[in-house]
Amino acid sequence: MTSRTRRARRAPLRFELDREQSKAMRMCQALLQKLLQARHARIFDRPVDPVALGIPDYPRIISQPMDMGTIHKRMTSGFYDGPYEFRDDMRLVWNNAMTYNPKGHVVHSAAQEMAQAFEDGFKEIDIEIRNAEAKALSKQQTKRSAGASRSASSRGKQQRRLKSEEQNYEELAALKRQYMLLQQKVARVESMESKRRAGRAQRSERKKKNPNQLKNLTEQEKSELMRGIGRLPEEKLETLVSIVAPGQYNNNEVELDLDSMTVEVYNKVKRFLNLHPKRSEFRTPHGYTASSPRPLLEDARAGGSESSDSSDSDEE
Repeated sequence: MTSRTRRARRAPLRFELDREQSKAMRMCQALLQKLLQARHARIFDRPVDPVALGIPDYPRIISQPMDMGTIHKRMTSGFYDGPYEFRDDMRLVWNNAMTYNPKGHVVHSAAQEMAQAFEDGFKEIDIEIRNAEAKALSKQQTKRSAGASRSASSRGKQQRRLKSEEQNYEELAALKRQYMLLQQKVARVESMESKRRAGRAQRSERKKKNPNQLKNLTEQEKSELMRGIGRLPEEKLETLVSIVAPGQYNNNEVELDLDSMTVEVYNKVKRFLNLHPKRSEFRTPHGYTASSPRPLLEDARAGGSESSDSSDSDEE
């Protein structure tokens, strides 16, 4: 496995300690500065360049690279919120080096030595962190004991406020749920109404596109049509023939096929029959029914004439 090549000599990374930070963070800065000046620091003070070092498999093996140069930049920019974040990044540097390079390799050995130096230095930082936490806890306990009565009253108010806020939150959540359900209902109604409008539009469009659609007559409708036609006088039959079969009245017979009548013709015939009052003296010719053979308008005219003649003979 290829190790890092020798690098050009360069000045070590340095920075001024930030006096505004906590003592523990200042100790972290001092420890980093010390490690940057160590004998093997140059191996770990810059990001690994897989191309320059001829190790193309490095990104596949090491998923989270880290180096002391990057840690130095993070420290000076205020990236770390506390010493333990700094500690985790430093440990990542050594672990990456020992993971990629096997035992006995110069980089692996250097990483072990740097890791030991770091852990020895961080022990003092860890002690300082614990002491600072103990002091802060002691101060908090002192303040709590000094203001026990005020604290109890304040806690009561805080609990009441939290309870009120919780109730308000639950009420708001209930209102939101009701609002969402109402929105869903409105959306369903709008969707159904939209589908109904679309269906009506499609049916209307089909009717417009197909005015000659056949009319499926019931037996009752057929019977009503035959009775109405049988009651018409001859001069009205001529008008009816012009509706049913325009231009064919001069023929001796005009066949009225009730099973092939279109909606348009049916509506015209119905309107025509409704415009003329029913007269009892006109009778259905030859006793036609809905189940009778297809009627002939010529037969209807003949039937009408016979009815008139019989009436005249009766009057004589």
